Amino acid sequence: MVLYLMEKAGINIVWVFIVGWLSIAAACLYLVLNIPWVWIGANAGVQAWRACFVSATALLVVGYFATKIWPHSEQPAAASTQPSQVPPSIPPSNVPTDGTDAHQQLASGKLAQGWTLHKRGNVFSIYLIMNTDQLNAPMITAIDQADLAPTADQSARISTLWSDIRLRVPQPEPVRTEYGIVEGQEFVEHATHYIQEPNAVTWTYEVMKNGSGITPHPQVFRKISLADLSSDGRKTISELDALAVHTVNRRYIEAMVRISK
Repeated sequence: MVLYLMEKAGINIVWVFIVGWLSIAAACLYLVLNIPWVWIGANAGVQAWRACFVSATALLVVGYFATKIWPHSEQPAAASTQPSQVPPSIPPSNVPTDGTDAHQQLASGKLAQGWTLHKRGNVFSIYLIMNTDQLNAPMITAIDQADLAPTADQSARISTLWSDIRLRVPQPEPVRTEYGIVEGQEFVEHATHYIQEPNAVTWTYEVMKNGSGITPHPQVFRKISLADLSSDGRKTISELDALAVHTVNRRYIEAMVRISK
């Protein structure tokens, strides 16, 4: 009854075994010490020797059998008292594992290659340049590639950077035809910086008309050395680099989670 109650209470099986073994040993001692041969026909010294002999024999026999059935693991008797062990999930075959180039690029920051600032009127947006060559088709579909809308603080710093760039590039020119300047044109300027080319930023622009882009001919490019920019401008570029790496890596992880569901 004691062993039964201990088991139901979730006591460790080793302690249940010890209590059971001691109970059996006590029962054996009781039996052998009640053998008449131990106490009859001898003086007190012989009786004591016989009692020790049969007691030792009983304990050795019980101990021998105990070693044969001693539990080798200490698992809880009641499974409900321990949290269930959930086997680790196996990643789907279409999700890159830790040994792929995509994971190595994620860890090293090379998945994010850079960024492009778009300026349309007074509104800025940030396009993140990714090395999608290392991603499989499901990952390319799942990963978020939308432009980032900068925060108010970021917009203020980007405006300062743009003023710095504006001093070193020509003014965008509208598209002209034989009939003159086309009405309703809008300039969209771009400044691109690649993380692997840390010493320069490239500026260009295009002309928008009714939502469609018109590439100027010839298209104008200017490569601006970061050394020519102000310290605040260079700091903003470094912050945009860090933002690009952080955001691309976060989007990559989110895409992995979406695919694995």
